[in-house]
Amino acid sequence: MAARVTRAALLALGLLLAASPAPALDFSAVDEAAGDAVASGEIPGAVVLVGQGDRVLLQRAYGSRRLLPAPEPMTEDTIFDLASLTKPLGTTLAVMALVERGRVALDAPLGRYLREFGGRAFREVTVRRLLTHSAGLAAYPASGAVAAGFPAAAGALARLPLSYAPGTGFQYSDSGFILLGELVRRVSGERLDRYLERVVFGPLGLRDTSFRPAAAARARVAPTAWANGRLLVGEVHDPRARLLGGVAGHAGMFSTAADAARIVRMLLRGGSLDGRRVLKPETVALMWERAPDGRGTRTLGWDLSSPFSSTLAPFFPAGSVGHTGFTGTAVWLDPPSGAYMILLTNRVHPDGGGAAGIRELRTRVAAAIGAALFVPPLAPAVAAPA
Repeated sequence: MAARVTRAALLALGLLLAASPAPALDFSAVDEAAGDAVASGEIPGAVVLVGQGDRVLLQRAYGSRRLLPAPEPMTEDTIFDLASLTKPLGTTLAVMALVERGRVALDAPLGRYLREFGGRAFREVTVRRLLTHSAGLAAYPASGAVAAGFPAAAGALARLPLSYAPGTGFQYSDSGFILLGELVRRVSGERLDRYLERVVFGPLGLRDTSFRPAAAARARVAPTAWANGRLLVGEVHDPRARLLGGVAGHAGMFSTAADAARIVRMLLRGGSLDGRRVLKPETVALMWERAPDGRGTRTLGWDLSSPFSSTLAPFFPAGSVGHTGFTGTAVWLDPPSGAYMILLTNRVHPDGGGAAGIRELRTRVAAAIGAALFVPPLAPAVAAPA
C-alpha cells in the first residue's frame, strides 16, 4: 500500500513539473550591455530580439532612435538601415531563388550573366565564389567605378585588376555583391528590390522592409549620419549604394527587428513560414554548407568564422551562421536549435562614430544570449568594462 502511495505521489509530482512553465531565461546581461553602450555615448540606441523556433524570448528597445534635431526614444518598431545585412537577408536569397529555379548556376562563370566579365581572366570568377567572397575581386571599389550606375558600373568593375587568383583566398568584397545585385536584375528582368518584394518580402508579409522606405514610414526610421549637408533618414548610409540609387546588392535594405526575424524564422523552418514557401529546404541547406573556398570561413552569403564574426561566433555552436553590418547591425542563428539573435543599432548617428562601442556591444550581447540559451555556455562570460 505504501509503495502504491509513493508511486502515485511521484507520478503526481512528475505531472506537476511537466505542467509547470519553463524557467524564465535570464537576459539581464543584455540589458546591462545595452544600457552601458547608451550611457557611454557611443551608441544612441538599439533594439535586441532573441528567439527560438516560433517563440520570441526577448524583444526590447534601448536609448534613442535619433539625437538630432531633437532626441526621440527608441521603439521596438524602429526601421534601421541594415547595411551589409542586405547581403544575407536580401541579395543571397534572391540569387538562391534563381538557382532553385534553374536560372543561375552556382559554378557558372559570372561572364555567363554579365557579358562585361566574359574574358579569359574571369573564367574562375564564379557565382559561388562571389557569394563566398573568394572570387578575387576588389574589396571596396572606388566611388567613381559605380558613379554612372548600371550597366556602366559593370564595365568599370571589370576593368579593375583581380586582387588574387579566384578560389585561392578570402577577401570580403562589396564589389562581388554589387555585381550579384546586377546579376539578379539581368537574369530576372526585375530590379533587385522589386524581385525581392515579389519572391521574399511580399510572401513573408514584411510591411517594413524595403530598399527605399516610403515617406509614410520615415518617422520610424533611425537616422544615420550626415552626408552632403543633410542628415540621412531613409536614405542608405553606404556611399556606393547611394550612387547606385539606393538599390544595390551589398547594402540598401531597411527593416525592423521583427521583419528581420521573420526572414530568419523562414530560413530556420526550411524556407517556409505561415504556409508560404520562399525556398526549398534543400536550397536553404545548400546555402548554409561550409564553402571550401574562402578558407572555410563562409557559407553561401553567410559568415561562419571569418574575422568579421569574431564578436559573435564564439558564443554560438559550431556551424551557426550570421553577418554584421557597418551601421551597427548583426544577426546570428543556430539552425539545429532554431535559436537566433538580432541586434540593430544606429551607432553611426549622428557623426559616423561608435566603432569601438559596437564591437563591445556585439560581444557582450552575444555572450549574454549564448550563456542564456546554451548550457553549458560555449565561451567565457564577458564582464562589463571596469
